[in-house]
Amino acid sequence: MALGAGTFRHHDGQQFLSQALNDEMIGLEEFEDGIWNVLYYQTLLGRFDERTRTITGAPSLKKDC
Repeated sequence: MALGAGTFRHHDGQQFLSQALNDEMIGLEEFEDGIWNVLYYQTLLGRFDERTRTITGAPSLKKDC
């Protein structure tokens, strides 16, 4: 899905992600029920919770970061 004005559509709503990704394609991949990974190519940008309509940062791959 393409980001217009840094936003994407999910179901019936529009969510802001980043102006830096304006007109770029992103992917949404279901992680858990109602939780979606937000991907840019192979990079995990964060997770979108469709119930609260919030985006959280990508989980760290290292525990001590």
